[in-house]
Amino acid sequence: MRFPAGATPQFTRVHNLRLAVDWLRTGGPGSRADFARLTGLSKPTVSAIFEDLLDKGLVRADGATVRTGRPPVAFALAPEAAWVLVAEIGPDTCRALLAGFDGVPLAEVERPRRRTDDPRQEARRLRELLLRGTGVTVADLHGGVLAVHGRDGASGRTAATGAGQGTVGRETVAEPIQVRPSQLAAYAEHRHLLNAGREVEHLAFVDVADPSGVGLVLHRRPHLAARPGSPRPVPATPAETLARLVDALVPLALATGLETVVLGGSGGLDPTGMLRPLRAELARRLPEPPAVLRSALGDRAVLLGGTHLAVDLAARTLLHTDSARTRPLREAS
Repeated sequence: MRFPAGATPQFTRVHNLRLAVDWLRTGGPGSRADFARLTGLSKPTVSAIFEDLLDKGLVRADGATVRTGRPPVAFALAPEAAWVLVAEIGPDTCRALLAGFDGVPLAEVERPRRRTDDPRQEARRLRELLLRGTGVTVADLHGGVLAVHGRDGASGRTAATGAGQGTVGRETVAEPIQVRPSQLAAYAEHRHLLNAGREVEHLAFVDVADPSGVGLVLHRRPHLAARPGSPRPVPATPAETLARLVDALVPLALATGLETVVLGGSGGLDPTGMLRPLRAELARRLPEPPAVLRSALGDRAVLLGGTHLAVDLAARTLLHTDSARTRPLREAS
């Protein structure tokens, strides 16, 4: 994937740390020499970055090699640096996973939903089940994300690892971020495409079960003010579904320059039948229509997107920066 240029000496050290963490999250273990080639940073600067990350306990040098001959040491993110919890509450089923700072799940759980419980009660119950036998405690959690489908998710409020509030690090978030299933799915699908070598700046995710709810990634970052979904029932006919998809996507494409649209299907719906007619309709209405793809992650997209977002928030705190930007930040004068 194309990687952003590293900050030069007049830019902040924290931003360079963030670049290194993002690179390791995307590409897995790598060496200082690899990072220097991608960013153009000098060898002393790169060495200082990885020494700082080692001191913070965010990476580990496992001694593995990444080249033949006399290879450099490979660095990888340390899972234990931050544990995050992600829960997805559906109409009938609740799922959750516990992941480390590297984004790799340590434990997962799925159970039927108790209709009498609100989503936060379900999330707390899932948390208790997840932590059993893992050695991770509530105090070890650095954050969490709750995604709720249907009417219960209409407010878009994010719950997390505590009693109805989000936490990042050891600080309580007074105003939890808004998060919806479609937003998390968009983020997961975007990262999947980047990992596959697809250079996509702007992406939309739409669930054919609810075409009014659109998740957006703009400039490679999740756009958390994306349009909410609707509690209306699934459209009765393919023609109605297509019309609602077009109504939702055409204005967004004109306003943002969407490059890719990913179709998902919750509730057992298969989006494959919508691919060709949607491509044709967007080509008819837009001068530069986006590519239309079927979801590659299926029903795991929401949990994976929640994991990416939760780790983003943990990294922001652990690296002592209040921004998740990927462009260089200038030092204060």
